[in-house]
Amino acid sequence: MIHELTEEEFTRIVENSVEELGYNTLLTNPDTNAKYPCITVGNTLSSILITEDKVPVKTRFQISIEVWSTSKYETMAIMDKVAIKLRDLNLTKVGTPTELYDEITSKHRRGYSFEVFFNGLTNSFDRTK
Repeated sequence: MIHELTEEEFTRIVENSVEELGYNTLLTNPDTNAKYPCITVGNTLSSILITEDKVPVKTRFQISIEVWSTSKYETMAIMDKVAIKLRDLNLTKVGTPTELYDEITSKHRRGYSFEVFFNGLTNSFDRTK
């Protein structure tokens, strides 16, 4: 039977995986009272590539993840841990990282988009490259 994965389900899978790293994990940007360093998971996008009888068989998922910390180097180190953890799900980084300093929280943030194909026939994540 073909399984259709929703954006909510995908986000929960990624969030649960990232939480295993032990950092504070959020679905929104942190405020000044948040526990740092932290990881934000959000901005999920899905794109159906192949359907069978109107049911998605192959879907591309992209998700944005940011690391917030007091040090730019710490954001890099934690993001490397995130990328390694997400390899378990066959997610790979795409694009150029975003690097910003947030004046309100006085924290550095580093973000990447990650991408994977979901195979509805095998109920599994396939590499995109």
